[in-house]
Amino acid sequence: MIQNVPGVLFSPATGWRQLRDQSDQHPWSFLPVLLVFALIPAICIYIGTAHVGWEMFGSEDNRLLTRSSAIMLGILVYVGFVFGVGVMAQVVRWILFRTAGRPTLARAMAFVTFVSLPLMIGGLAGAFPYRVLIVGGAFITTVWSVLLLFKGLPVFMHLKDSDQTRFLGACIVAAGFLVLITNAFVFQHMWRTTQTDASYVGSQEEQSGMD
Repeated sequence: MIQNVPGVLFSPATGWRQLRDQSDQHPWSFLPVLLVFALIPAICIYIGTAHVGWEMFGSEDNRLLTRSSAIMLGILVYVGFVFGVGVMAQVVRWILFRTAGRPTLARAMAFVTFVSLPLMIGGLAGAFPYRVLIVGGAFITTVWSVLLLFKGLPVFMHLKDSDQTRFLGACIVAAGFLVLITNAFVFQHMWRTTQTDASYVGSQEEQSGMD
């Protein structure tokens, strides 16, 4: 399904139909897309936290993580994205429980994977963790994902393009924000429990000295 990525992102009207037809024939062919694109935020978070650094609010000190700590954070970001897609797939199946187009787990995961693509691609901002870039990128990719969801829901799930379908889409969006926030909190807490004061260095120069 990797060849379907540009079509869904930039021409969703036809891209979702092509993706639906391929999903009908090969239900689990979305997995390479999920496993590959989830690497983008994980790798970029590692680069941004271990090599670029960020400034805390109210401070001009450049903060960096040690490489081991940044690697752990990147791994948890990767696992968090994949896990989040699985959770959202179950949420989508639950919301569409009474519809004629209630999806299988594979179809729901494929749908959530492609809806989440802008968020995964937006993870590129993690390599340069500046406030304006992070906030702006988060806003743009969130809007992009929501638009993909509303465009793709009736097509991919074989539903009528009606007010009821749009209501179901709104329910999925609301549940998605809740899952995203909860998922981020859980995995961030998992990472925080492994950290000590020695997991941070104050600047690139200090990190070079440690190396």
